[in-house]
Amino acid sequence: MEQAEARDERERPWKVTEAVQEWAEGDVSPARGLLEQVIAERALTRLAEWQPRRQDEPGPWRAIGGVNNHYLYATPEELEALGAAVAGLLEPLMARGGDPAARPDGARPVLLTQLLVPLPPTDSGD
Repeated sequence: MEQAEARDERERPWKVTEAVQEWAEGDVSPARGLLEQVIAERALTRLAEWQPRRQDEPGPWRAIGGVNNHYLYATPEELEALGAAVAGLLEPLMARGGDPAARPDGARPVLLTQLLVPLPPTDSGD
């Protein structure tokens, strides 16, 4: 992130300089937690802005956007493998970001936000 141009002296806007936000392994700092919350809140704001427009979108776009929610039982190793598999699927799509000529007709920007929240263990295992 870097400071963006402000409209007046009171503003302190920031802009993202990278298409992916990642943290160093083991970073559990308060700054990371705060930035994760900001990213999640901005994604929810984008979702809320898109929902009223959904009905005006062409059919394929109308159907594809939204939220998916999955409860899983997994180990840290399995989740690391899942993250690597998702990153591999995203890599060719991310590469198009800097090269408009590489984007197929009909491609447009899409926000994909991943939330992975380990839940507390339960006594029953459910």
